[in-house]
Amino acid sequence: MSILHRTLESANARWLSSRSKIGQAKYRRIYFYHVQKAGGSSIRRAFYNLSTARKQVGQVFHSNDVRRAILDKRVYVSHHQGLIDQGYYFFASSHLPMSALTLPPKTFTFTCLRDPIKRFLSRYRELLYFSEYEPDKFHLNVVKDWFSSDFMTMIDAVPDEELLFQLRMFSEGLDVDEAVTNVQSLSYYFLTSKINQGMQYLINHLDLPLEVYHNRKTKYDYRPTVKEMKVLQDRLRPEINMYKRLKEIYESKMLASSSSV
Repeated sequence: MSILHRTLESANARWLSSRSKIGQAKYRRIYFYHVQKAGGSSIRRAFYNLSTARKQVGQVFHSNDVRRAILDKRVYVSHHQGLIDQGYYFFASSHLPMSALTLPPKTFTFTCLRDPIKRFLSRYRELLYFSEYEPDKFHLNVVKDWFSSDFMTMIDAVPDEELLFQLRMFSEGLDVDEAVTNVQSLSYYFLTSKINQGMQYLINHLDLPLEVYHNRKTKYDYRPTVKEMKVLQDRLRPEINMYKRLKEIYESKMLASSSSV
């Protein structure tokens, strides 16, 4: 992409974003904290699919190079800290931790959380699939320092920042109290197990015709032994505690909301 093209795209993104007013609260932009293997790919696609230029969605959704695209006068940003902090977009998402970002005011922020054991096993199954059927997949290069097809070798080598990815996203120091506080500071959060209810809230609150397509399920079947599960549970304990607390808060709010109707 030429310098001139980048300059024109940046100017267009600024202009389009300056006119953005989303939902009754008139948000200027939407940012999604994308936790790995927690339904995030389906959620992202729901926002990309608001565009009629669906053939272009792939360049944002899958490419490692394209970090901004303008589709039907909506600006999308993916995995670029500078562009995310600038705020010139309709929708952005990344795996970046909360501590790495400084989002502008009037940003609707949300995330989707998943049971930590199910989340990590889904991640491990995905890597097993790639190692057997798509060994050149870039995902494997990222995890080469710890991934192994032998579960016990893997669980001994995987660093906390990878294993406790969901916790680390909301607390760089892996502090459960801090993570719970930070998730509650978001505009909204919901659970993978309640994804339909969560998306319905986004549809109503943001006034957007979102549709979720569940098309990224892990293709590899792996079931840990009792011993392996015990080791995994022990190492995931901090994230399990975080999730349990946030799940209880979420379900309490859901119950209160349904009781008031």
